[in-house]
Amino acid sequence: MPEHTCSLAIRHKDNRQAALWVIRHCIKRKYTNPANPNYAPRSIIDDFSKDYGINMTYEKAWRCREKAPLYVRGTVDGSYQKLPSYLYMLEKTNPRTVMHLDTDEMRRFKYFFMSLGASIRGFKAACRPVLCVVDPS
Repeated sequence: MPEHTCSLAIRHKDNRQAALWVIRHCIKRKYTNPANPNYAPRSIIDDFSKDYGINMTYEKAWRCREKAPLYVRGTVDGSYQKLPSYLYMLEKTNPRTVMHLDTDEMRRFKYFFMSLGASIRGFKAACRPVLCVVDPS
């Protein structure tokens, strides 16, 4: 097999390389901060150049920006799969909580109802009995 003689600088115009998953891992803290919900690709490029000495293309920064929120927050399907365990813990920590989770025949989420036990008790404590008399005429 012939030996490749091109230098790495020619083969990779990004110079020092970082895999997409490494970049996503490094920028995930930017997506957990609600003060900065829009982390632009140009900011990713500037931050990585300054912090790590890594140059990257705008395309790579854009791909990382697209995937980073999924890396932090997970997928929608994954979130719905966690709902039953959340409801179990909610029921254990909040006595007399009323909840109902409805799924279709393929066990996909349809709707959810919940009323915390503390809210129910507070509502009942504040309610006064009302008697309505209606004149039939």
